[in-house]
Amino acid sequence: MLIEFSRHAERRMKKRGISKMQIERMLTTPLKIEHLEGDKFMYYHKQNGAVLVAVVEKKRDRFTVITTYHED
Repeated sequence: MLIEFSRHAERRMKKRGISKMQIERMLTTPLKIEHLEGDKFMYYHKQNGAVLVAVVEKKRDRFTVITTYHED
């Protein structure tokens, strides 16, 4: 599995204190996956009592993280 991060995602991760390791964990063991449109999906993962969300474009074994945040 190849995981890439958009510049937007990297900025948001830094601002929100989300690590690449957390994103990798989310993509390998998601709590839930929702299909958005085309190749875009929302991945959910529960960590430390909070739900982490990532919008991801998935093509075969390549994941491109578009943005990520903690769900309120």
